[in-house]
Amino acid sequence: MALRIYVDAAFGEGLAAIAAVQAGASEPLFSLLIPAKDNNEAELIGYYLAALRAPEGAVLCTDSGRVHALLRGRTLPSQAELPYLEGIHLAMEQKGLTHAFMGGKRRRRRRAHRFLHAQADRLAYETLQNALNALHEP
Repeated sequence: MALRIYVDAAFGEGLAAIAAVQAGASEPLFSLLIPAKDNNEAELIGYYLAALRAPEGAVLCTDSGRVHALLRGRTLPSQAELPYLEGIHLAMEQKGLTHAFMGGKRRRRRRAHRFLHAQADRLAYETLQNALNALHEP
């Protein structure tokens, strides 16, 4: 079975926290803050960064319907999304990465995927909350 990497983002007040968790690893692949205009942009950038850092043959997992639609060609990217999408496709081709959508019914049916994706979700949320709390401290 291929190595799975779960990517998620949390967005608030112009900041996004992006987290990626590798199945079977004790530490996250990464967790960081970036400026973002919305959650869709944050999810796409997170997926892009995960594709760059992923080992060969990995499966990148997301619950973002927007990222999934962009990767499948079901929707056209905006000018701002295009460089990230091209970078993702290039990394996927060079490293033999594959994509898995964890949203909808698939996510609800697979307990292991739900647990691992929830780790990425929780890490992104906690990273964002810590940053926002630090911004609002007197």
